[in-house]
Amino acid sequence: MTTVILASSLPLRRALLADAIFSGASAILMTSDAAVFASQLSLPEALLRETGPVLIAYAALVGLLSTRQSTPCALVIIVGAGNALWTLTSIALLMSC
Repeated sequence: MTTVILASSLPLRRALLADAIFSGASAILMTSDAAVFASQLSLPEALLRETGPVLIAYAALVGLLSTRQSTPCALVIIVGAGNALWTLTSIALLMSC
C-alpha cells in the first residue's frame, strides 16, 4: 500500500495552525472553566470537561501537521472530516436545546 504525501502549501499550513490555535484555546477554556461555560451555554459540565482533553490532543496533532512541509494526504482528510463532524454535532447540539 502506498501513502500519498501532500506537499503542504502555505495557505494549508496557516489554516492548520489557525485550527490548532483556536482548538487549543477552546480546550484550555473547557478544561479549566467548565463550570462557568456550562452554565453560560446550558450544557452539562461533564461534557465540556471531557471534551477539553480530546481537543488538546487534536490541537497538538493539527499543530504538528502545520509545521510539516509535506503531510500524508490521509491525515489532512481526517482533519477536514473531523472539523466537518465537529460542526455537524455542534449544530445538532444547538438544535436540541
